[in-house]
Amino acid sequence: MRYRTKLSIALVGVTALSCGLLLWLVYHGASDLLFKQVQGRVLAIASTGALNFPVEEHERLRSRADETSADYLKVEKHLRAVRDTNQDPDMRVIFVYTMRPSIKEPGGWDYIADGEEQGSKDKSHIGDPVTFQGIAGTELILDKAKANPDYTMDEFGVWLTASVPLRDASGKSVGLMAVDVAADSVRAEMRRMLFITMGAVAIASVLSLLASLKLAKWASSPLTLVKATLNEISSGNLEARINLDRDDEFGEVGRAVNRMALSLQERAALKGTLSRSVPGHVAERLASARDLPALTGKRQRITVMFCDIHNFTRLSATLEPEKVFGFLNEFFEEMIEAIFQHHGSLDKMLGDGLMALFGAPEEDPHHAVNALEAAMDMQARLSKIQQKWIPGPSRNFSIGIGLHTGDALVGNLGSKERMEYTAIGETVRIAARLEAATEENRCAILLSRDTASEIPVRIPLRQVNVLTVRGLMQSMAVFTPQPTEPAKS
Repeated sequence: MRYRTKLSIALVGVTALSCGLLLWLVYHGASDLLFKQVQGRVLAIASTGALNFPVEEHERLRSRADETSADYLKVEKHLRAVRDTNQDPDMRVIFVYTMRPSIKEPGGWDYIADGEEQGSKDKSHIGDPVTFQGIAGTELILDKAKANPDYTMDEFGVWLTASVPLRDASGKSVGLMAVDVAADSVRAEMRRMLFITMGAVAIASVLSLLASLKLAKWASSPLTLVKATLNEISSGNLEARINLDRDDEFGEVGRAVNRMALSLQERAALKGTLSRSVPGHVAERLASARDLPALTGKRQRITVMFCDIHNFTRLSATLEPEKVFGFLNEFFEEMIEAIFQHHGSLDKMLGDGLMALFGAPEEDPHHAVNALEAAMDMQARLSKIQQKWIPGPSRNFSIGIGLHTGDALVGNLGSKERMEYTAIGETVRIAARLEAATEENRCAILLSRDTASEIPVRIPLRQVNVLTVRGLMQSMAVFTPQPTEPAKS
């Protein structure tokens, strides 16, 4: 393939990639900007609607029977007016309603008043619970005006919602007034913007394509001259010269070719072809080593897990070698999958066991409970592995898991030839000691008091024993998860 063809293809490819990247950047940048503007407009509608809101009448609405009262009708009229005055095609307000914290369900919210007409199937009533199926950030805050960071879904549809506090005469926030704008109107505007952008980029792409082809022809023209001159020299015409009066790389190439031709001419007695004279011992290694990250470490509060198969030596003696490796491979696959699913990281494999970290390298405020849930998940997966790989009489094998929470040094450890991310310190030693104590205490999982103190009450624990760990000044209470009884039907 000719260089001009390659250059044309490369320039066209770069142009297409650049145009695609430009389209992506323009669309997403403009989409984000437009969405933020829409958020501001929705919030402004809600804030304006909250002005002169009949808060006193709203506070007297306490049950569904109040929906026929004059107070409710006054509030409803105000909400309906806010809705009806904001019906622009690109900002169509669908619902305007009020909410207040639920008395029956702490942390929940109840609808109070709704601007929808009486008899509408979409009308919310006093005391109806508010349910959102949105994203993080849609939580309602009683004393804060906010527009949701993304669309919110409820039983009535998909919306962009903004809410503002309703304050009584003393300035206390007693509820929220919310405005729902239909998501389709916002998305339609974004689609229109995308089509306009794609059209502009398409025109720019065609123009760039033509310019690329022209540029390829211009850029490759000096090479055509170089090629012709080199063909002359290779055919024996050592007087051929390149006339390239340029100060760029092509000019340097031309001058180098001319010096080469002169040298060949002066050494006409010597053999002029060296195209196949490459000594075999002049072979160089063409590899570059990427620099490893610095051997840095930091002290971090984490939960360390050790897991080991009890009596593995005796168990492996009852299996064929192929089954031992098949069993171990599936065992580790299931155990590591459970660790990963609960936000843990594998530190290292330890023969028939492993060491895992929770809360490192990424910090996790829930590392203790995630470690315990991972341990329980690992125990639950064990039965399936037993049934598949272990013959009936040998299925009574078990695994022990030890968990301890505390400060440890974590970071890259090793040399440039071999580096691993690990944890070291007393926390690791205690976790290993707890795992070793599982068999003698007849517990599948043992966790220290430091770990147990961070476990929520939804996971019942019981104290098993008090252990002495070498190097510690005092004994340590250890715990195990207590099985919960199934609910009675």
